[in-house]
Amino acid sequence: MSHPTRTLQIQRWLIAAAFLPTVAMAQAGYVSQTLSFDTFQPAASGVDLHDAGFSFGASWFGQTVNGNTFLSLGGDGTINAIWRDDGEAFYFDGLTTHSLRGGDANGKFAYVLYSGNTVVYNGGNPVGDADKGDKEFTFNSAPSSSNPSYSGLVTRIAFTFGGKPGEVTAIGQDFNHFAIDNLNVRTRTTTAPPPAPVPEPGTYAMMLAGLGAIGFMTRRRRLSHD
Repeated sequence: MSHPTRTLQIQRWLIAAAFLPTVAMAQAGYVSQTLSFDTFQPAASGVDLHDAGFSFGASWFGQTVNGNTFLSLGGDGTINAIWRDDGEAFYFDGLTTHSLRGGDANGKFAYVLYSGNTVVYNGGNPVGDADKGDKEFTFNSAPSSSNPSYSGLVTRIAFTFGGKPGEVTAIGQDFNHFAIDNLNVRTRTTTAPPPAPVPEPGTYAMMLAGLGAIGFMTRRRRLSHD
């Protein structure tokens, strides 16, 4: 007598074998990219700039020196945020900074990172404050890379600046010679599923054999019960 459970397992195996080619599901992940700003034309501040899906506050403007284009701060330096046009969260992996001054080029800045309207990292805070951070960076005439010690997703990058002894604030005067380049981020991407494969003749043969075997096993089980 054929065991019903075993027969059902065989049927499932035959169906799976017949339809072995499957369509891959879309996968979401994060891809690294570097914004070098080389597509920007020199422009006055006061206009929001956009590059590779990112927006830059109205205090930024494009500047080209020796064939290299970068962003520097103008205005009062307070509208200095960077965010995605679509509002999506992303990973921030640092950028390159330098000073526009030849002499007296040393300046201080700190990152302020947001998730929505919440500050998740504030490098300008004194040690012991509730917000994470406590890390200031210096910048001078030589380009240098910096990366805040925060590894989570963010929706906005902003900066605070020095200009007073021992203090980094949103309106510190060091903003007026601050420039950035090579913004490194990881943004979410979705890999589209590949087109469904066209079954080969052997696949059809396997499918027909599987269906025939299923019919045979079903008939045999029915006769056994009779």
